[in-house]
Amino acid sequence: MHSCVPKFITLIRAGWDGAVAVGQKIAAEDVYPDALVEHRIVPDWRLADQLIERLGGFGDVYITVLLAGGRFPRREQPGQTVMRRGPLLPGVDEQHVASIGRELSRAVGNQIPEP
Repeated sequence: MHSCVPKFITLIRAGWDGAVAVGQKIAAEDVYPDALVEHRIVPDWRLADQLIERLGGFGDVYITVLLAGGRFPRREQPGQTVMRRGPLLPGVDEQHVASIGRELSRAVGNQIPEP
């Protein structure tokens, strides 16, 4: 018997005011910190941005990345890592993407200097 278990689950929430939340629940063994920003966070950010535009959302734009759990070899502190940016202009900002990538790398124990 073959079991088809999804590698990740995408969650989307849209509120009456145009607020949007997009996230993924990913098994720790499927998370690769070096690719997480490019392959998971950026596509979710783009999706949220598109939904906000279609819903006519108003107010400030923020992005929050919550890394909960996971076992990374050099990670000093288990538990949650929260990365926030904003208020932002609409769209995916490449400087903030790079900044989140560096912060995530540090959160899992890699030594990444600021540019």
